[in-house]
Amino acid sequence: LGAHAFPKEFKDNHQGYIDMIVNEMIPAIAKEKLADYIDIFCERNYFSVEEMDTILRAGIAVGLKPKVHVNQFSAMGGIAKAVELGALSVDHLEEIDQEDIEALKGSDTMPTILPSCFHVTTAMALAAIGCHMLVEKPLAISLVEVEDLVSLVKKRQCLLQVGYNLRFLPALREFGKRI
Repeated sequence: LGAHAFPKEFKDNHQGYIDMIVNEMIPAIAKEKLADYIDIFCERNYFSVEEMDTILRAGIAVGLKPKVHVNQFSAMGGIAKAVELGALSVDHLEEIDQEDIEALKGSDTMPTILPSCFHVTTAMALAAIGCHMLVEKPLAISLVEVEDLVSLVKKRQCLLQVGYNLRFLPALREFGKRI
């Protein structure tokens, strides 16, 4: 998770940290075969689209597959760049615009819609273009919304996976208390 936020010592030297990621961290990870994926948080006040491009291309060059956390707070072109770079997934999508939806249309990049009150709106927009998706719970706030989404998914013949965070399973919580 080196590319999720800038450490304090690089607060005023973002390029220095990006250089460290590209020239030191990624080569070390590749040499030791420590990862299969490269993950980045592309968002205002974190990593820009241009910074993401630099970091992901360095990872791709050594065989790492990109995954991108994007559009949690704003839509700024990160989804289109992630799709262009062949990202396996774009995660969060709490803010999404028509350009983002168009970028995902027909791509192999899996949109993962994380917890938000906007789930159903984003899921409906993606289903309308036939995009497969993973949506974290809660899927919607009413049965009518769920029925509408399921109907559209069936009509557009796309796949809808609803994720369930295991930490909420009562048995798992009880297990955690006992250890």
